[in-house]
Amino acid sequence: PLANVSLDTYILGSQLVEDGKYTEAETMLQSALADADLHQQPLQQVKVLLHLFALYMALSNFGNALTHVLKAQAIIQHLLQQPQHAAQGEAAQLHMQVLGNLGQTHSIMGDAVKARFYLMCS
Repeated sequence: PLANVSLDTYILGSQLVEDGKYTEAETMLQSALADADLHQQPLQQVKVLLHLFALYMALSNFGNALTHVLKAQAIIQHLLQQPQHAAQGEAAQLHMQVLGNLGQTHSIMGDAVKARFYLMCS
């Protein structure tokens, strides 16, 4: 039941982004992130971080976008180093998305070398 709290908050936050209610969405997604962290749900954390990344990209807040996608990358890399982790396949899939997002962010921020590196990895 506790896991559903962060999932429901996450879904609601995602819907608010689609509706253009960015301030409410940010609050909701940050709450979902805190829930996922509290309940030690790393894949859920990554999903929420990627939604926050998309939100900040939409708002042209590239510094915050980069911060959130780097957090997602750190969590994913930690999971990928644990071969016994049950969701290894999903983690690998999310990792590709994270790398692509890093490439996109560095491209927009004008760092062509890092952008090319991450986009080639994704």
